[in-house]
Amino acid sequence: MLQVKSLIYVGIDPGSRRCGIGAVTYGKGELVYYIYLENWTPEELYSILRQLNTDWTIHKIGIENVHTMPGQGGVSTGKFMKATGIIIGTVNAMRFPYIEITPQKWKKLSPILAGEKGETKTKKKAKSLAYIAEKYPDCELLTMKARKDAKIDMADAVCIATYMYENEM
Repeated sequence: MLQVKSLIYVGIDPGSRRCGIGAVTYGKGELVYYIYLENWTPEELYSILRQLNTDWTIHKIGIENVHTMPGQGGVSTGKFMKATGIIIGTVNAMRFPYIEITPQKWKKLSPILAGEKGETKTKKKAKSLAYIAEKYPDCELLTMKARKDAKIDMADAVCIATYMYENEM
């Protein structure tokens, strides 16, 4: 009997040395995948996307639309933008449809994600974990042993994928 694979939305939270990837199903919005990559390579990214498309079928990829930040050094900005370019280039080469989504857009998923005046960067970043706890309470991401920044990168990627699902992109 022919088995039909589920379509998925994939979210990617890029970084120069770190990268979070998350996926939710197209029809039900179920969380099916998340991973944190440290010191990642283009080959590793390619391999993960290929495996995701083998296990499921990638409907669309959402990549966080990044920009330079005030006070960010030139070298770190260059590395960050280079990594984002590699991600977009890999996705293009694999012929997956993609969109870039600003943090301001995907953070409209829930009031939990909204920033408050005077809030620290650390507190702002941790809000995606609070959203994951509400939306996917049984998610092992919440209890897994990992550095907090790794968990946040994965949670941000899941939020991007969830935003795409919620907005039928």
